[in-house]
Amino acid sequence: EIETLRATKGKKKPQSALAAPADPSTNPCMNNRCFLNTALMKILKRPVTKDDMNKNISKTGRGYQCTISIPQLPGEWSGVAWAGEAKSNMKEAEESAATYAVEALQADPEISALMAAPGANKKGSAKTVAEAVQIVEAMAGQKRKAEDSVDLIGGTAANPCMNNRVLLNTSLMKILRRPVTKDDVNKTNIRTQLGYQCTITIPALPAEWAGVAWAGVAAPTQKDAEESAATYALEALQADPAFAQLLSAPKASSNKKGKLSQKPCAAVSKMEWQVWQQTAGAAAAGELS
Repeated sequence: EIETLRATKGKKKPQSALAAPADPSTNPCMNNRCFLNTALMKILKRPVTKDDMNKNISKTGRGYQCTISIPQLPGEWSGVAWAGEAKSNMKEAEESAATYAVEALQADPEISALMAAPGANKKGSAKTVAEAVQIVEAMAGQKRKAEDSVDLIGGTAANPCMNNRVLLNTSLMKILRRPVTKDDVNKTNIRTQLGYQCTITIPALPAEWAGVAWAGVAAPTQKDAEESAATYALEALQADPAFAQLLSAPKASSNKKGKLSQKPCAAVSKMEWQVWQQTAGAAAAGELS
């Protein structure tokens, strides 16, 4: 049986290090598959590619069963496999295997140290699945409030062209204080069993933000996958106090109207100008005669 492959069997996991699995029913955007991908980016310190994680799904008499292995992990972890419980569909089977993988990585002191290392974990970011659920739910509440206010001014909800990809580009212009170029934002799209997944990095950002990557939720199209990744990146920038101050700053006014309304001061008055014209005209007439 594949279930005998559980890597965590026979190992004691400290209760303090073992986090409760995420419940996709309460927040479908924060599942253990997504959290495992985010954890791997912190451990590997780079975006995750399709070759970094192996998923094998088999059909059994009790349903679908998924086995996950991560050959890019350091040490003996590269040969470990996690088998999930049998589920009615492939998506739930992958979620079950990802749950065991996340719990095992969080229970290992060395792997946990990599995940919580300075520069890999931002202020306010999650160290466990439970904390991630709370943060994402809070962000979702803030996003709903923002969408309600945007509706009143004809924003993203009223204007379908104003999506999070456009808002991210606009936000970067405010942060960088210049137009955004193609080298400022890197987008990596990969094809997975669940669809397309996009990872966004912004090397033009200052300090440690230049090495941060945001992985979106798997989507049926590349456009939707980029929109998902842009949503996570935008929410992270808005949650940072320094960036939030730049994003909320009023747009610099060019004051073109004021410049155009300014008239040069006349050298002489209008009456003096008329007298001079008459005098000059009379003088010209005398010369001609």
